[in-house]
Amino acid sequence: AQNILKIWLGNVPDYSVIFCITFIVGLLFDSLTIGLTHINNAVGRIRKYMLCMGIPKLLTVAFIYFSILMEYPLVYSCIIYILIEAIASFYRIILIHEQINLNVFEYIKNVILRSLFPALSCIVVCVISCKFIDWNYRFLITFSVSAVVYSISMYFVGFSHSERDILNKIILEIRNRIIRR
Repeated sequence: AQNILKIWLGNVPDYSVIFCITFIVGLLFDSLTIGLTHINNAVGRIRKYMLCMGIPKLLTVAFIYFSILMEYPLVYSCIIYILIEAIASFYRIILIHEQINLNVFEYIKNVILRSLFPALSCIVVCVISCKFIDWNYRFLITFSVSAVVYSISMYFVGFSHSERDILNKIILEIRNRIIRR
C-alpha cells in the first residue's frame, strides 16, 4: 500500500497506509451483505432497515471520536471501525431474515463461505508477494497474480454449478463472435 500511495500522492501522509487498509477491510465486510439492501428495498420496510443500519454507522463516528479524545492509539479507532462494520453486516443478515425469512445458514454457506476461499487465496498471494519480492512496483505483479488466482478460485469454489454454466456460455459466445470476425 505504501508504494501505491507514494506513486499516487508523492508524499505519503502519516497513517495513510493503516487508514487505507482499515477502510478496505471494513468495505469487505460491508460488501458481503450489501446485496441484502436491495432485498429490503423490494420488501418495502425501508424505515426500520435504515434506522438499524444507520445507527451503527453513526455510532462508529462517536466511538472513534471518543477513542481519539481519550488519546488511545490510532489502531483502536481502526479496530472500532472494522468491528462495527462486521457487526452491522451480520445484523443486516438477521434483519433480512426477520423480514423475509431468509435462511441464514444457506446465505452464509452460499455467499459468505463461497467468497471466503477466493479472498483468502488473494491474501496468501499478497503475503507471499510482500515477503519475497522487493521492488517498488511489486503491486503490479501482486495485482496480476491475485487477479488470476482469484478468477480461478472463484470459478471453481465461489461459483455454483449453474453460475459456472452461465459463465461458460458467455465465454463461448464471446469466443464464437471473435472467431466469426
